[in-house]
Amino acid sequence: MRRSTMSRSIHPDFWRKAGDSKVREIARCYGRVSRCRICGSLELAPKFRVAFPDFGPNASHAWPIGLEPPVPYWNIYGCGRCGVHFPNPMPTADEVYEYYANQQDYDEWEEAFYVADTPDRQHYWSRFAEKLTRLNGGSGRLLEIGPAAGHLLHAAREQGWSVVGIEAAPKFGKILRRRGIPTHQGLLETFSCKGQFDLIVMLDVLEHLNDPIGDLERCRRLLTSNGRVVIATCDIGSVAARYYGLKWRQLVISHTFYWTKASIQVALGRAEFDLVQLSSVRWWDPERPLERRQHRKEFGKLLVRKAVQLTWLPVTRRSRLAHTFQSTFRDGRLDYWMTHKLGDQTVMSDVVLAVARSRGFAAGADLPDHRASPKV
Repeated sequence: MRRSTMSRSIHPDFWRKAGDSKVREIARCYGRVSRCRICGSLELAPKFRVAFPDFGPNASHAWPIGLEPPVPYWNIYGCGRCGVHFPNPMPTADEVYEYYANQQDYDEWEEAFYVADTPDRQHYWSRFAEKLTRLNGGSGRLLEIGPAAGHLLHAAREQGWSVVGIEAAPKFGKILRRRGIPTHQGLLETFSCKGQFDLIVMLDVLEHLNDPIGDLERCRRLLTSNGRVVIATCDIGSVAARYYGLKWRQLVISHTFYWTKASIQVALGRAEFDLVQLSSVRWWDPERPLERRQHRKEFGKLLVRKAVQLTWLPVTRRSRLAHTFQSTFRDGRLDYWMTHKLGDQTVMSDVVLAVARSRGFAAGADLPDHRASPKV
């Protein structure tokens, strides 16, 4: 596959000059496009294919662009300027919404990784809510888009926040209402409320949207003059994405956008946000010294993880006693930690976190170079 090695600079007035309205119209149409839906570049090229709406044989879901999948699929194109990837042609907004609106019940995997209110999960979301409180300088009004089972909203409410959720999937809407969390069942574009919010959070949401820039603009209108938006989304320019290629965990059937740090900056700028922080969800903290310390800690964890895997796993293949110990220790958590490849990708940090303030378009900066396409 062709990979761009060019680093480009986009002037902050790019979207206000000739072509802005035309690019916006192109970005919101449902047919095949020749321009990037985020930055407007003509440097589009097909990269890979992803199954939709169902997996292929043996749960297969991603294929090289030259291979015809055995199931319906999306052709994923990549932008050579900002690095974003998206289906071309893009599914309609109704198709995307119906995919989630038809999900009435969660499955066993979602029960384990989204719904179950375990002590570890409670601790994680309590810490994240505490970071949001420090970011805001205290509690206030919080809106979360796509809260799933509502763990963050519950933790934030415990810390004094007034919380609201917007959830497209009925299976999670039921849980939110059982937890007593005010919830709008539907989309951001159909949401209305009295007053504005101090903070809007979108975790693992931006990659599921049909019109991300339009939704970011809607978020801006819902924020106070000093309000912030916190976004976490997959990073196809990350080391994990490049290393795992078509086996990257974020290549899933419901992702309509695969972001890079450069494309997130462009999207936020077009929605008239000022970027405050660009980090990783693994080590983000509103206080930079604490963030740097957590960054070093996460890098150390990755090195330890890989070292133990290289030394201990061969022992478990030769020794039944060692294998039994790994499988049963702490109810199998050690076995999962040691053998599940998703853990490697998580620790390698393939999710970028951005904090932005609603104060108009920030001064422009050069876009970082990228080689964001998965290897095949």
